[in-house]
Amino acid sequence: MDKTFILGVGAQKCGTSWLSSYINQSQQANLGILKEYHCWDAKTLELCEEFKTVDDNLLIQSDQYQIRHKMQNIEGYYERYFAKILEGRINITGDITPSYSMLSSKTFSEIKRRFEDLNINVKVIFLMRDPVDRVISHIKMLAKFKKISDRTGFDKNQSSAANIATKHERAVYNNKLSFEENLVALYQSPLVKQRTLYQETVSELLNVFDSKDCFFQIYEKMFEVDEITRMSEFLGIDVNLKYRETQINAAEKQNYHVNQQTKKMIANTFSETYVFAEQFGFNVKYNWNNYILTR
Repeated sequence: MDKTFILGVGAQKCGTSWLSSYINQSQQANLGILKEYHCWDAKTLELCEEFKTVDDNLLIQSDQYQIRHKMQNIEGYYERYFAKILEGRINITGDITPSYSMLSSKTFSEIKRRFEDLNINVKVIFLMRDPVDRVISHIKMLAKFKKISDRTGFDKNQSSAANIATKHERAVYNNKLSFEENLVALYQSPLVKQRTLYQETVSELLNVFDSKDCFFQIYEKMFEVDEITRMSEFLGIDVNLKYRETQINAAEKQNYHVNQQTKKMIANTFSETYVFAEQFGFNVKYNWNNYILTR
């Protein structure tokens, strides 16, 4: 039976936690000890340097941390780790790291080559979302992580969501400002903006991968019956429509007000992304509510 590595490249706040959980619930799949391995972003992206592990007190760190450290520092460990998972009855594994959406075609090519040298197929999945909604959700996440880290501090030995986020991500949110003031201050920062330029990610991917080995979808449609079926067939796992009701990393109930003018400002910043998505066939005039703000 063919062995497959699923490379999930985001985008952040577009359903990747649900995707990872959905793949892992299949008896045909095992994604290993982590959802986000943060190997290639830490090694190649300046924005993600704080995902780099350090040697200090390595022996007392968690298993997750040690695996990530080996992947970042031992040549060939990344692909051998996943190849080991595929030695038994499991025929699907993968790495779902949202910040991989910022990787270059050179890095994608390197990942592809490493697995193909081991006779493992590579399939890519990239989820997108209305840019305004993605950005707002991203800032909500920063606010949440800031609140948690202010209360509990930072412990890299823990694997909670707050500690998976970089120290920089927690630092940029300013509790002295309102949520909307933080949104206005941060939406054009590289930390937020680069993850929302979907057209650049798709271009880099298609420079390396055949379109038949790529699955592109938007968050607003991914939970529909036909789309879950189509995605499952692409992944090579059995369809489980009951999993549509499973909530992973559900958003907090706290209501953050964002006025329409701010939304329009963000939408216009990503006007080219809206145009790209419409031309790519996602019918965003109907599926992305904030598209109208770009007109």
